[in-house]
Amino acid sequence: MFREKYDFHTHFFPQAYRVAQSIIKSWKAGGGGSGDGDKSRPVMRKKIVRVPRTVFKIDVERGVLLLTIRPNERVEIPLELSDYHRKLLARGDVREVLLGEEFVYIPIRVHVDLSEPKALLRWM
Repeated sequence: MFREKYDFHTHFFPQAYRVAQSIIKSWKAGGGGSGDGDKSRPVMRKKIVRVPRTVFKIDVERGVLLLTIRPNERVEIPLELSDYHRKLLARGDVREVLLGEEFVYIPIRVHVDLSEPKALLRWM
């Protein structure tokens, strides 16, 4: 049903389902559906799109997020990356990107080895 109505890349649909599931879960936890008023319908407060790793690529050198919307259709979103962010992206792992109305959120996973610390900050 979704695929016929919206002609987007297939990998967007499970992420849209995940966001909808989260909205309904928080609506039910807040007493949703138990009467009239604001709680009678679930509301999407933060308009975001979760983009899975299979659909995007981050070009760190150019500072661009390359996003595949449909087959053979790509969008370039310019990013403002500092040197610190470039270093993190080079050694970290990005599994998904969150697109908001005004911002792009890039959660970066970096492996830190705590078995051999390089320096001691403070001992109490």
